[in-house]
This record gives sequence, structure tokens and C-alpha cells, in this order.
Amino acid sequence: MKRHHHQAAAAQASSGSAFAERDELFRRSAASDGSAHGASSSSSSSTSSRPGETAITMMEYGAREHGKLAQVDSSIDEMLGNAVNMLDSLKSQRATLKSAHRRALDVFNTLGLSNTVMRYIEKRSAQDWWILTGGMIFTIVFMVMFYRWWMS
Repeated sequence: MKRHHHQAAAAQASSGSAFAERDELFRRSAASDGSAHGASSSSSSSTSSRPGETAITMMEYGAREHGKLAQVDSSIDEMLGNAVNMLDSLKSQRATLKSAHRRALDVFNTLGLSNTVMRYIEKRSAQDWWILTGGMIFTIVFMVMFYRWWMS
């Protein structure tokens, strides 16, 4: 992800510098056409009015622009390819998370049923303990009373 962000920033920076370069070329071309030939702009290889600079011919400008557009096109294709890969990755992650969610719900439902059954068993165990205790007390009381009756 970091690499994609860095590449996008680099592409923006290069496109920004490409625009600045293009504007500079237009200014050079317009300045050289205006100063060397007056109103005529049919020259293809004039010199710049600035010392030490030469004007770029329209063919060179077109070739550079074509090269920059080819770079931008390949960058866009790469970004689209990365976007498609990310989308596929997100789709597979969604499928994985959906199946994990289903499994978790199944486990929770099973545990919920188990918890309900466990509560019934515990309740029944408590009831059985009271019945057992009551039965033992009743049996002891009955035996004591029977013993007293038998001995009297």
C-alpha cells in the first residue's frame, strides 16, 4: 500500500513537472517566434531570445510530449492493475470473513443450545437434590416413628 502511495505521489510530481516543462516550452517557443519572426509562426527551428538557450522544434516537443503521455498511460495502467488486484483481494477477504462469521454463528448457536440444556440440567439437578434430601428426611422420620411405635 505504501508503495502504491509513493508511486502515485511520484506520478503526480512528474505530471506537475511535465506541465511546468510544457509551459516553459510554450513560452520559449512563443518568445522565439515573436521576436525572431514578428507575426509569423511558421518557423520550426528558431533560436531563443535568451542567451545560451535554443528553442525546441515542434517535432522535438511532440516527441517529448508523446514520451510523457506514454509514461502517464503506463502509470495509469499500473494503477488500474493495482486497483483490480486490491479489489480481488478485498473480495476474497470478504468471502473468508463471511465463512468465518457463519462458522462463529453456528458455534454460538450450538453453545446457546448447550447453555440452555446445561441450565435445564442444573435446574433438574437442584430439584433432584431437594427431592433426595426430602426423601431421606422423610425416611429417617418414618423409621424413628416406626421404631418408637414398635418399642412401645
